[in-house]
Amino acid sequence: MDVPALLLAIAILLATCLSCFSNIPPNPNPTGPKAKDRASIVTSGLVLYPWLATATSVGVYHSYLVVFPPTTSTVFCPQPERLNRSLFTWNLYTILCLVCILIFASLRLFSFANLGPNFTYRIAPPKKLITTGMYHYVQHPSYTAVIGVLVAHGSLLYRPDGIAACWLGNVWAERYIWMILGGGLIVVVGVLFRIQDEEQMLRESFGKEWEAWHARTARFIPGVF
Repeated sequence: MDVPALLLAIAILLATCLSCFSNIPPNPNPTGPKAKDRASIVTSGLVLYPWLATATSVGVYHSYLVVFPPTTSTVFCPQPERLNRSLFTWNLYTILCLVCILIFASLRLFSFANLGPNFTYRIAPPKKLITTGMYHYVQHPSYTAVIGVLVAHGSLLYRPDGIAACWLGNVWAERYIWMILGGGLIVVVGVLFRIQDEEQMLRESFGKEWEAWHARTARFIPGVF
């Protein structure tokens, strides 16, 4: 067996697990009246759990093709000639994607730990305003992290010349690109709406304390934005 290929497959499976873990709610949603949350559908189980199942399946499938690269048409890949083989081998691109997943997923998990029980997928006023740890430097590290994870994960596993190429012809490959871009746009818009609603809730809950913290810290990238 090709040892480098096996190691890459393991790395992709671990990155997939890390990506999924970083998107599983760390705490149950609070009970009581619901706060304004225009992106609630994106974080609901209706969207979240099918996405987690899909992400896991894609990671397993991609890893399988890394270990067993098809050379002729098979039931697992009817069009192997359409694959971009560089996505299934060790190279600078695959390493960069895997490292980015590791960094951003870890950042997401650290933000879970930093907020503790206050981190819920449903917007609700926390018991106190957390301004320590990574929140001393940035207001929304978890959103920076989740976008980073999705971009890195998609750049490696969801490209039209990746596993999708096994099944898609030219016409559907073009449509697939627009579907991925459209899905990404929906996520970004949902995150922006979520941030606005969350900041409004924090302003109403903590007043001048939140305004002072909001004024002295960056939203997404320390010292930049």
